[in-house]
Amino acid sequence: MDSNNNIIKDKELDSVYKWFISQTNYESRLIDAIRKAIDEVIDGPRTGRFTYKQLEKTEKTYLGTKVEILLRAEFGLSKGEDMDYQVNGIEVDCKYTGHTWGWSIPREAMGHICLLVRADDEKGTASVGLIRISEEVLNKGKNQDGKRTISKAGRGEILWLIDDGKMSINQLFIWSQDVIEQIWSKESGQQRLNELFRLKQGELIDRQTIATVAEAKDDPMKRVRANGGARSYLSKEGIIILGHQNDHPRICQDLGLEIPNKGQVISIRIVNDKNGPLDLAGEKWRVAYLSDPINPAPAAY
Repeated sequence: MDSNNNIIKDKELDSVYKWFISQTNYESRLIDAIRKAIDEVIDGPRTGRFTYKQLEKTEKTYLGTKVEILLRAEFGLSKGEDMDYQVNGIEVDCKYTGHTWGWSIPREAMGHICLLVRADDEKGTASVGLIRISEEVLNKGKNQDGKRTISKAGRGEILWLIDDGKMSINQLFIWSQDVIEQIWSKESGQQRLNELFRLKQGELIDRQTIATVAEAKDDPMKRVRANGGARSYLSKEGIIILGHQNDHPRICQDLGLEIPNKGQVISIRIVNDKNGPLDLAGEKWRVAYLSDPINPAPAAY
């Protein structure tokens, strides 16, 4: 049975589906809430972790609760009387899995609509679908808690809101083990952050990455700024760190760099060159070559 038949035959499922797709930017909001839930449970700024695989078993279980909470908050949903949510007055349960078809459906969800959420933070994908739980969509086998999984036939009954949508991947997972080890060889959070900006020049660096590397629980961008942050330390090495504000987009453009969005920065080493494309602090500059000697950069820019 295809998704359109599901909608025609199940008016409540139709109502819940239409409610979600009527919400402004519903796809990006669903994915962002899932990504935020994963990041909050990983808790990089306190633990130094950066991937789902590093979670303890109990944390992976709690992640489902965190997803449920953040989706409720994001869409302003009320708690259901029996299930997690009420959507258009209809009871809807929320189930999360980090495995492809790993949702565990409890007995009490029988007959109800479930919002099925799954994510793979290493592949950078997230999916959200709706299904009416019935005997016909479940496998016969149960675990010791009496929970069952969606059968192969039942998978075809899922009405997808997002099917393998793109979700951002934690940068630290993407980087090579050599880079990670070199960064973490430094003792303090500030030293690790300085090393990150030395090693990953010319790449956009996200706020979450900065918070994890610096172990900065509050205002991680403070560790980037001048007056004691990475900009102060690295300007002596000719490295500047640019964000989305002030004159930084213009500097990025002149140097041929990507322009950061809010919450991102990019580092690059520069040297004096009378023919350089960048005017800064009354001098001409260009991106440094590896063979160029260190030329201290302006302290303010």
